Amino acid sequence: MESRSGKTNLKMRTFISRCLLAGLLLAPAGARAAQSKATRSASALTNVTNGIAVARTKDLDFANIVAGGAAGTVVVSPANVKTFTGPLTFGNGLTSNASFNVTHPGGTFGTIYGVVLPTSINITRGPSSMVVDNFNYDATLVDLFPILVRVDVGATLHVGAAQPVGTYNGTFNVTITEQ
Repeated sequence: MESRSGKTNLKMRTFISRCLLAGLLLAPAGARAAQSKATRSASALTNVTNGIAVARTKDLDFANIVAGGAAGTVVVSPANVKTFTGPLTFGNGLTSNASFNVTHPGGTFGTIYGVVLPTSINITRGPSSMVVDNFNYDATLVDLFPILVRVDVGATLHVGAAQPVGTYNGTFNVTITEQ
């Protein structure tokens, strides 16, 4: 017959074994046997840059014109080639296409830009005016870093018959967008 103290020892050992087993199962991961793991960091970054900037370098100038007895037109191309129709003659002065430098420090090679020009504008001198329309442009990549594009603009000036003498002026906008 087994002694009472022997039964107690067996029950005690069983109780201790069960407690140890429960402790292992419930212990946090760090308290268990060492596990293999690795940690690596990654960077989070951005580059805040200036957006597109447009700077006018030349104004559109149709030069000095002597109007005739009938209407005519003066065309200045983006390449600064002048032509005219009707009984107009050129006085002193040189024509000039408009020119703009477009920079985009945040742009990358291959970025496509849109150029928005007006449909028409009026240039005025007091109550007299003339219409400028058929705006068109050529764009030339000048530099890649930072991106620099030159946009040359031409247009057509409509001169009325016996257009009043004087200096006419007006303004127009060129809008550059990143597509």
